[in-house]
Amino acid sequence: MLEILHKDFKEFGKSGKTFYKDDIQNAQLDTDEYEIYDFEEYTLAEDVKLCTYTLVNKTQNQSTNRSSIWKFEESWKLIFHQGTEKDK
Repeated sequence: MLEILHKDFKEFGKSGKTFYKDDIQNAQLDTDEYEIYDFEEYTLAEDVKLCTYTLVNKTQNQSTNRSSIWKFEESWKLIFHQGTEKDK
């Protein structure tokens, strides 16, 4: 996963905590089951895309709104990501 992260990667987690690429190296991945809905892609510039979607954690029965910004530098790299709890 680290290969797709831009060197300047930053994330605002649904908890409000900020993460950087170095933080992701030590992250523990869960084994929950997820599904993605309402995926949309927007071109911000020729080499920059914004993606938005709803991520449903089927194991925990939780939904979050997600947004990510991807930048093309030899390949597409994730430079920013944010998750916020979805209104119920």
